[in-house]
Formats: sequence, C-alpha cells, structure tokens
Amino acid sequence: MFLACLLLVAASAETINRDMANDYSVVACTEASTPCIINCNAASSCRATTISCGSSASCTINLNAAYAAYASTITVGDIKSLTITADSANYALKHGVVNVGSLSGDLTIQAEGTSLEAFYSLDLNVAGVGGNLVVQESPLAGGGRSFAFLAATVAGNVVGNATFAAWNDLGRLDYQPFDISRILLKGSVGGSARFISNMYGTFSENYIEITGSVSGNVEFLDTSAYGRGFCCNPLPTYGIKILGPIGGDLIIRDESTDGHAGYNTDFVFGPVLGDVEVFSSSDSSFEVSSFVFGDVAGSMTFNATGYVWQAFMSMQLDASNIGGD
Repeated sequence: MFLACLLLVAASAETINRDMANDYSVVACTEASTPCIINCNAASSCRATTISCGSSASCTINLNAAYAAYASTITVGDIKSLTITADSANYALKHGVVNVGSLSGDLTIQAEGTSLEAFYSLDLNVAGVGGNLVVQESPLAGGGRSFAFLAATVAGNVVGNATFAAWNDLGRLDYQPFDISRILLKGSVGGSARFISNMYGTFSENYIEITGSVSGNVEFLDTSAYGRGFCCNPLPTYGIKILGPIGGDLIIRDESTDGHAGYNTDFVFGPVLGDVEVFSSSDSSFEVSSFVFGDVAGSMTFNATGYVWQAFMSMQLDASNIGGD
C-alpha cells in the first residue's frame, strides 16, 4: 500500500526532462491542475525558446547546466507557486524574461552551486504573490553576479515576506549580485521586507521602491567582508524608497569589515510605527547619504561602533515627528 501511494504521488506531476544540448524547441506543460516539473539538464537544452507552465497547479523549473535557458522566456499563469533554481549552471537564464500571473503561494528564484551570472539581466514581471517572494543567491551559491542588472516588478501585493539576498561571501570584488538593478514592489508587503548583502557591492547603483505598506519589519543588512552594500544610490536615477507605512521596525545595519555601506545613497521612508536603527561598524558607511522619514512612532538611533572613520560624515537627516527617544 505504501509503495502504491508513492507511485501515485510520483505520477501526479507532469515532468519534462530536456537532456539534449542545443535544443531550441518550445518547452510546455500541458496537464491542467497537476504540478509541472521542467528539468533543463544539458547545456542550452532550453535555450532561446519559450518555457510555459500552462495551467499547472504549481511549477518547478530546474536549470542544471550552463546556458540551460539562456535568453528564454518563461510564462506562468495564475497558479499556486513557482520555483526556478539554477544549480551550478553558469548563465542559466541570463538575458531571460519571466512573466508571472497572480500566484496564490510562493515565488522563489534562486542560484545554487557555482552558478556564475545565472540570472544576469533578468526581466521579472509578476502580477501578485499570495505567499512569500524570495529572490536570492542561496547560502549554497558559489557563483556571483547572479542578479546583476535585474529588472523586477511586482504589480500587486506580496502577502507574505519579501526577501532579496546574496548570502554567501565569496571574497571577490567583481561578484556583485543585484548590481545596477531596479526592484519595484508596487503593492503592499504583508510580512517583512529584507534586503541582505553578504557579498561585495550588493545592491549598489540600485533603484528599490516599495510603494505600499510593509506590515512587518524592514531590514537592510550588509555583512560582507568587503562592504559597499547599498552603495552609490543617489536619487533620482537610483535610491531606496519605502513610501507606505512600516508596521514594525526599520533596521539598516553595516556589519561589513571594509566599509562604504550605504555610501552616497538616498533613503526615503514613510511613517514607521516601530523603531528606527541605523548602525555602522566600519569606515565611510552612510557618508554623504541622506535619510528622509515620515512620522516615527518609536525611537530613532544612529550608532557607530569600532573603527568608523568618516561614518555618517556629511549625512543629511530629515524627520517629521519622533515619538520615542
């Protein structure tokens, strides 16, 4: 009975394996209301083509070789969830396009293994996310620049948490995930919003905007060895803006060892119902930057600890009402 149940579960998913290199034909799941699994296993096996999840219950796309879906367009309708993973697949979806309808569950796009520039210059368009939104170089990633030149737009709400992250510090100055990117969340975030930099220059020369509210905490964190996370983002071309109310705390921390996090960056925030903390542990962090706040119900703290030469130097601060200390 147990074996029969396993076979039934395995048969309930429509699985497409692309094992031939340089295959440019269309990839499409056709079975409605069942999970769709697409494995692009060989080099260029899903390259420069259209990949469709149809009306599947959920969609999982595994890019397992170099150039697996290079310059391809992935189309996903109003289904439950979508997961796209590049595993040791250099340039897997470089110059690709992902168009997604309204998901009732999670959207995850992630690079793992030695996936150099896996999602470089990705154009991501999403109607809405009913669960969590995760775009990341995972802790298992060893590639770099995976989401450089990212253009990501979510037109509606993210019901859960929104996370954009580069977790693994590779110690390279030329591996800058999310470099020169544009991230627009035009609705609200029902959970927390996190932007995590653990690699040199992550989120530098970015325009990041959340137009609606964020119900939970908002966090910008740089923990990389070489710093420069959230660097060089002056308005109007670049900048970091959260225009709606933040229901929790706002935390902006430079925990890097080489400084310049938030250097020459303009931060604009609406009302904050919790506390505000801006922290520097290295030199030149938030130098020549500006912070604009709406009403802050809690406390506001700007703190520098350790060797912090020129941290907060020539910084501008504009805050309305501060309820706490």
